[in-house]
Amino acid sequence: MISKQSVAAVNRLIGIWLMLIFSSQVAAYSYSEAGKEPFIEGREALIGAMLAGDQKAAQGVVDGLEKELTELEHAMSIKVVGPLREGVRNNQRSTVISAMNSVFAAEIKRRLNMAEANINDYQKSKVLVAKSKRFLDTIVVELDDDEAETAEQSIKRCLKSIGNPGVFGAGAVPADIEQFKKAKRSLFDSLSTFDLSRTK
Repeated sequence: MISKQSVAAVNRLIGIWLMLIFSSQVAAYSYSEAGKEPFIEGREALIGAMLAGDQKAAQGVVDGLEKELTELEHAMSIKVVGPLREGVRNNQRSTVISAMNSVFAAEIKRRLNMAEANINDYQKSKVLVAKSKRFLDTIVVELDDDEAETAEQSIKRCLKSIGNPGVFGAGAVPADIEQFKKAKRSLFDSLSTFDLSRTK
């Protein structure tokens, strides 16, 4: 017969094991969501340099982002580097801001397309949608009120439609890919103001 002390010891071990698993999952989500984003940091540095009239610093920021920008060009079939360099060269702040807003819109689209492709992987899709929201939060002020409201509600629906694994399966909600696609399309439509496909 198993003693009460043995049962208690086993329960404590199980509790510690569950706590470790839960903590590692939380840490993974937090680390991924809090990771550095070159475009977000670069946008701040670039606009700051333009406001200060420091063309050399602005050129340096674009140089530092060129690898990521070129990857985005290839992934989304857009032109980014040229318009940014032209804006910096001609000291056109509005051109630079507009181009960076378009970069953010393209990055949102890329992340949400990846989230859709990985919708059955809750952790990966959640991080992709959460990071898309970080980009959206930066440029949403550039939209008119109706588009901004649509964009904000759409990203919330994207997050909701990826479902929830629950706690060890309890209370799990399956992903709804059709709702995700619908919310994603609505968000993309609201970002059409920033469409870089029209940029020469």
